[in-house]
Amino acid sequence: MNQEDINKIYDLLKISFVGKKITTSLLISITPKLIIAIQKLGLPQKLTGQEKKQIFIDIVLRIINDSSEDMNKEEREELILFANMTLPFIVDGMVFAFKSDYFITLKENAKKCCFKK
Repeated sequence: MNQEDINKIYDLLKISFVGKKITTSLLISITPKLIIAIQKLGLPQKLTGQEKKQIFIDIVLRIINDSSEDMNKEEREELILFANMTLPFIVDGMVFAFKSDYFITLKENAKKCCFKK
C-alpha cells in the first residue's frame, strides 16, 4: 500500500470527523470504516494483518495530529496513547468479529433462547 492509497483512505474518512471534536468515541466509531477501507486497498499487495494494523494506527495518528489545534496538549497526548495502546486491541476484536460467524451465531442462539413460540 503506497502513500497515495493511504491518502485516499484518509480523505474518505475526513467526512466522518470534519467539524467534530476528536474523541475516543469518535475514533472507535470510524474504526470499522477504516478497517474495511484498508482491507479493500490492502488485498492486492497481500499485506499482513500487522502491516494493515500499522497503517490503521498511522491514519488515526494523522487524524489526531491534523485536528490538534482543536484540543489542548493533554487531550492530544491522551488520544495518541489511546491510539497506540487501546485501538490495536479494538481492531483485533473487530477483525475477529468480521471474520467469524460470531454475530450470526449470537443472533441465532438468541432466537432459540428468547423468541420461542
